[in-house]
Amino acid sequence: MIVKDGLAAIKRIPPRVKIVRVNGTDYLFRIQHNISMCWVKEEDAPSVLAIREKGCCGGGMHSVFTEALDHDVRRWHNGGR
Repeated sequence: MIVKDGLAAIKRIPPRVKIVRVNGTDYLFRIQHNISMCWVKEEDAPSVLAIREKGCCGGGMHSVFTEALDHDVRRWHNGGR
């Protein structure tokens, strides 16, 4: 997990703008360079990663959040440069 200053990089798949509330804190997943990512408090990261959403067409619940990798963070911040 990429952690910087007590914040963990979490990515949403598929990329969509999404607001998530965990322990009274709202996190906004914004899309930049086709990656939906947010920096969340390290202690809230397991709760965000555990969030599941219902799929389309009557499908079951799916995990949509994952730990962002180094190249995801780099691309989200500056287009991969």
